[in-house]
Amino acid sequence: MTGDAEGTVLGRWGRFVGRHAGIVLVLWLVALAGAAAYGGNVVDRLGTQGDYDESADSWHSYELLQRDFRDASPDITVVYSSDTLTVADPQFRDAVRAVVAGLPPRLVPKVVNGLDTPASMGLVSPDGHAVQVWVSLPTAEVDKVFAAYREVRPLLSAKGIRTDLAGLVPMGEDLTSGFSRDSAHAEALALPAVALLSIFVFGSVVSALLPSLVGAVAVVVALATLRVATEITTVASYALMVVSLLGLGLAIDYTLFVVTRFREELGGRRGRAAAVAAMGPTMATAGRTVIVSAFMVATSMAGLLVFPLVGIHSIAYGAIPAVLGAMVAAVTLLPAVLVPVS
Repeated sequence: MTGDAEGTVLGRWGRFVGRHAGIVLVLWLVALAGAAAYGGNVVDRLGTQGDYDESADSWHSYELLQRDFRDASPDITVVYSSDTLTVADPQFRDAVRAVVAGLPPRLVPKVVNGLDTPASMGLVSPDGHAVQVWVSLPTAEVDKVFAAYREVRPLLSAKGIRTDLAGLVPMGEDLTSGFSRDSAHAEALALPAVALLSIFVFGSVVSALLPSLVGAVAVVVALATLRVATEITTVASYALMVVSLLGLGLAIDYTLFVVTRFREELGGRRGRAAAVAAMGPTMATAGRTVIVSAFMVATSMAGLLVFPLVGIHSIAYGAIPAVLGAMVAAVTLLPAVLVPVS
């Protein structure tokens, strides 16, 4: 059976990678350096939209309302407050008016200052310690409105009083930055945890590092692919949620498949020639399992593209390259690492 396996395409591929492990590793290093440089800033290109079907009548109605009645739904609601001062105090009023006067018309075409509105509008709190200022941005296009918000945000802080931002635009921006920050924290915690857990599973420090290596490669590949996707279509920040989850999770599975089978085929033998010979049947069996598994998961994730929501599409945009990235690393990079260290 082993002989038959060695004669398959994957069997020949395993021996090829084993014989040319150095070249494969160099190619991977070059590819990863390029992918990391290209996909490193993908977070800045992700949108916050995705909860609505932009082809639906309700969305078109919303766009019309935004176009004709934008002042009724401000892009940013700024709340200025103080525990000691009230809106009647000159220090409070001067601080708020200084901010409003300093907002350039290019970025803020209209401001509704609660200090200058009738009490019936309710922009001043009942206790008089807080006031709202409504800020309209110069565009209604989703991607551009967040770019404008990033320019306006530093100009909204008032001297000597507390400044809080509310509204859909600040909330959306916080969600995007939160996804990015949490994903980075998750990866920083998960990779060492995976390495420690793998010591008990694989029995050696070198083998224990392999799942983290494959997982990190899958994440880098997925982020670079997401960057490509942002050039073609709109990708929401939801994509980041599944990149680490699937990339690291499947990396552990796929590495376990390959390493376990490789050890069985190696049978305690030592040397490069034995490792190359063992890699053939390893790829023909465990490698085939990895490929079938990856395509099944990726196909399942592709089903999310049926739903007419950018947010759901974006989960697929993150999941599919993470899965395929883990697969490619497991059948190319992993064999190239295993052979030299055997």
